[in-house]
Amino acid sequence: MKKLYPFDPLLKHHLGFGIGFGVWIFIFLFLTEPLDIQVFTLNEKLIFLPLYALVGALLYLLILPFQQKMYHKKTQKC
Repeated sequence: MKKLYPFDPLLKHHLGFGIGFGVWIFIFLFLTEPLDIQVFTLNEKLIFLPLYALVGALLYLLILPFQQKMYHKKTQKC
């Protein structure tokens, strides 16, 4: 088994996951309405929920350098 899961260093794979994560956040929030978003109109949902999903995806991508740094620090100790 030559896969580097879960520490895959390829940025392309992380970008794909980040985009998928953002889409999942949007679909989950739009369909289940867990955070009292039923008070919003359809237009307001289509404005706020994609922004919320984008923030979630960007935060995941911003954490990647710290994840790589911690992984390299941990492997050097072992």
